[in-house]
Amino acid sequence: MLQSTKVVVGVDSGGCKTVAVVGDTEGKVLGRGTGGAANPLSVGIDRSVENIVTAIKNGTAKLKNPEIVSLYIGAAGGWPKVLKDLKKAVKLSPLLHIVGKLTVEDDLPIALYSGLPNGDGIVLIVGTGSAVYGVDKNGNKVHVSGWNHLLGETGGYELGLKALI
Repeated sequence: MLQSTKVVVGVDSGGCKTVAVVGDTEGKVLGRGTGGAANPLSVGIDRSVENIVTAIKNGTAKLKNPEIVSLYIGAAGGWPKVLKDLKKAVKLSPLLHIVGKLTVEDDLPIALYSGLPNGDGIVLIVGTGSAVYGVDKNGNKVHVSGWNHLLGETGGYELGLKALI
């Protein structure tokens, strides 16, 4: 029987690129991989899954038979229906060996917790799109914008241009 490597994977799937960080169950980073854009509102569910899988495969390339015991995806374009469809598609992918928990949320919580591990504060994302997300000490959450360019959000590109002019 082929020995497997149990891994946990965190994915930031954005409007321009996707990054996967792979670790062991003790928290040691084992690999990092990238893929293309994976905002399902911009590139569709199929392309999003393809680029998420690519990032994970690139991050696990040096491991023998990686077995994903926990997979967390923070996805740009995080509308509830889209996230549900993305989760289903990732779960059904024959290219990943997911044996544990799969969580798919919008990318705002991962941005907040990466800078504020206690989780109370505010984060502003100004990338391909833009959004503000905050959590207070009581766990109350607020989410502003994050609608994407299809609904008139201009994002980081236009803000950058305005800053230069």
